[in-house]
Amino acid sequence: MSQPTQSACLGYLSFMTRHHVTVFVLTFCCYAFFHASRKAVSTVKDSLIKEWTPPNSSHPHLLPAANWQREPLFSSSKSAKEFTGVLDTAFLLAYSVGLYLSGILGDRYDQRKLMAGGMAGSAVTVFLFGYATELIHLYSVPVYVSLWLANGLLQSVGWPCCVAIIGKWFPERTHGFVFGIWSSCASVGNIIGNSLAALVVDYGYDLCFLLPASLLLGGACLILTSLIPDPIELQKPAVRRVSINEEENNEDESAARSPLLGNVEVTIASPRQRPPPLGVVGALKIEGVVLFALSYACLKLVNYAFFFWLPLYIQEKYGWTNAFSDELSSWYDVGGIIAGIICGLLSDLMWSRSPLLCLFLFLAMPALLAYSWSPEDRIVNAFLMAMAGFFVGGPANIISSATCADLGRRPELRGNAEALGTVTGIIDGTGSMGAALGQAAIPGIQAAYGWGWVFYLFVSMIGLSLLCVLPVLVRDIKRRFFSNNRAAAGNAAEVQVAE
Repeated sequence: MSQPTQSACLGYLSFMTRHHVTVFVLTFCCYAFFHASRKAVSTVKDSLIKEWTPPNSSHPHLLPAANWQREPLFSSSKSAKEFTGVLDTAFLLAYSVGLYLSGILGDRYDQRKLMAGGMAGSAVTVFLFGYATELIHLYSVPVYVSLWLANGLLQSVGWPCCVAIIGKWFPERTHGFVFGIWSSCASVGNIIGNSLAALVVDYGYDLCFLLPASLLLGGACLILTSLIPDPIELQKPAVRRVSINEEENNEDESAARSPLLGNVEVTIASPRQRPPPLGVVGALKIEGVVLFALSYACLKLVNYAFFFWLPLYIQEKYGWTNAFSDELSSWYDVGGIIAGIICGLLSDLMWSRSPLLCLFLFLAMPALLAYSWSPEDRIVNAFLMAMAGFFVGGPANIISSATCADLGRRPELRGNAEALGTVTGIIDGTGSMGAALGQAAIPGIQAAYGWGWVFYLFVSMIGLSLLCVLPVLVRDIKRRFFSNNRAAAGNAAEVQVAE
């Protein structure tokens, strides 16, 4: 995977320009806004269940009683809860299909326009789903499912395009460190979504959809007007200063060098030609893509189960309020943010990312069990939740970002950066498919056996994810061993020649 480097931090900072910062910040905010809007349904599930079922003393409606002189959408809270699971599954199924398509499209068309279009379209569907339907009192299962399916497709453009753009702008030796920080955008988006919901949910759940939709629309405008998706676009004909010696000795090499990634300024005749995009079949043949895709399918099932169900789990198990449950659930994302940065930086310093991934996945299993046994103490609960997020979110962030970028730029591709989006779409799309199947199963398991068995499912999925990464670890160890042996043999031969 990643080549070892003596200092990932220094390597990262040595080439930084304002363009790198701008690209990093814009893509970070773009995907954070996607996740903030995606979080809306999970943060207000309790409110939606109350509004979709007949009012009673245990859960009076937020709206005036005069608005409820009609047939309720569902006859019981159980049916309404199952429907929220259907919405989660519908979103993830559409999202997973969209990821495969978006990765391919992103490698062939303008990623800036794709992202801006996806954000604007998603803003419209989120607004219609949660705010407009409430405004006109339109409560319809087909309408809700159709809008959320469309939202899944539109949001799928975000991750493959963003990962491909970051992968093109930043050198591979710093992918772990850069993506470790950047991939926290999903967790930051979750925290934004939780915080917005906690602020306004008491005034109406519809506001929990209006605010993220507004953020998405504003983000789309920024992406369309300010993002440069590829450093190639800055390689326009221009005369730059260059020393005489450098001009004589390095003319050919410098002329092909990006003005952003080198210190020598040269005259560039024309932008570098893009290599041909890689197809899905070619991407699947890259060593490690299938294994990481399967591993991420199991891992994302767990990660997204916390994403969709954690606030409701807290409310039902501990009886804490909706607003407090939203705030408390942010600690899972805090753990993921910290782990992504630490795991990414350490993996840059190591000869492979697989040992660290296996270690984190192994420790995630007891961390999940510990959280399922958490007592009714808010501080202890927050700590154990953060630990679960640390060991689950860390490898999830690395596999879905840095590992995708590494695989998309394997030596056999001859530096073809146009494979980044396709590889990312395959791995993240497979992960979302696994997550979709999990969200469909969780309501039934919880209703029949309780939340304890849901956590046993989580532990099993983490175990399967670990089994998928183990062959990669074994392969990397063998390569490391043979590489060291060849180096030792080479040194011995040099000593004999010298003697």
